[in-house]
Amino acid sequence: MIKNFRDIKKHEMRIRILNKAEEIFARKGYSKTRFAEIAKSLDMSVADLNTYFTDKKDLFYECALRAIATTIEVAKKIVHNNSLTPLEKVRLFIKEHVKVLIKKHMYVTLEQHDYLASLYSKNKIGPIIKARDEFQKMFMSILQEGIKDGSFRKIDIKIVGFTMLGAVNWVSTWYSTEGSLSPEVIGNIQADYLIRGLLHTN
Repeated sequence: MIKNFRDIKKHEMRIRILNKAEEIFARKGYSKTRFAEIAKSLDMSVADLNTYFTDKKDLFYECALRAIATTIEVAKKIVHNNSLTPLEKVRLFIKEHVKVLIKKHMYVTLEQHDYLASLYSKNKIGPIIKARDEFQKMFMSILQEGIKDGSFRKIDIKIVGFTMLGAVNWVSTWYSTEGSLSPEVIGNIQADYLIRGLLHTN
């Protein structure tokens, strides 16, 4: 019983650390963030933080995995929702991805794997690249579905898909909490603009 209680408390503390680390990494970036700074923000010693994460790189990696898992989960729900048309799926996919990028502080997006690759071994970067590929394939499948049922005009799915995802992913770079637009509004604006290229012109 004590062991279970301790496990629960440790898990809760781990989540608290990840939440705070995401916040600091998002605000300052990886290079300017210090491990000791994260510990101090949690009223912990570096030694105490070390019992949960080896170092800054280890903590950063776990933050990236968690953010990516959130993105994949949201994307799957949209792709497998048979009550939505392809057009509705694309719009929702873009809007929800923008919200994840902003609200979950995903400072490392699925497209920025090269930066992670410079920090970690092939074994560690593998799951991130796999998740990125899965995410891209899900979006491409919606475009294919729309072409098949006539909702979208015939396009080069890969080029158009990568262009659309690339545009959305950049929001994590230029978004500012001091701006006047909410994540929902930004998502709508991007969706309206990007979807035009998929539609028939006449």
